[in-house]
Amino acid sequence: MSKINAQGAALTIACLMPELKDMAVGERPFAASLRAAAAEAADALGDCDEPTPTGWTISEAFHAVLYLSVTCDNKVTREEREQAVALVQGSRLLQSLSPERLSEIKRKVAERVRYETGVLKPVCATLRKDMRLPTFAKALDIILSDGEITQDEADFLNTLMLRFELVGEQVGRVAKV
Repeated sequence: MSKINAQGAALTIACLMPELKDMAVGERPFAASLRAAAAEAADALGDCDEPTPTGWTISEAFHAVLYLSVTCDNKVTREEREQAVALVQGSRLLQSLSPERLSEIKRKVAERVRYETGVLKPVCATLRKDMRLPTFAKALDIILSDGEITQDEADFLNTLMLRFELVGEQVGRVAKV
């Protein structure tokens, strides 16, 4: 999402809901607060398609974790595939990309996972710390979607936990949900 899109969304909300125009958030008028929050969110996502020292963009790394969650046991169930598609479509990170760029990422991730060894380490290192627990939760959702966890899937989740440096308490909270 670009700053222009974020500011446009804020203005659209303010126009559609004129009663909010005179409201204030702290010392700021609501519309200004909304524009600032939207611009901040756009800035946070703005660098997600830029190359990193690991050789993966954040967008590619996020998609790779989802892809690996589906394929880690070498069998792709209908439920896992559907869950992964739903997560990709619902991801704010990936929604900010053009359809062409998203297709390019899907192709690139599939190719790199297929032909490169040890992709999980740089993929996990690419994701920012604030993205790791939510990404782990999405991987868990995919793996649990077919109602069973294979040994390969359990191993993948354990490796993901270690690579993301997650502690048992964090994972326990995610698993309860």
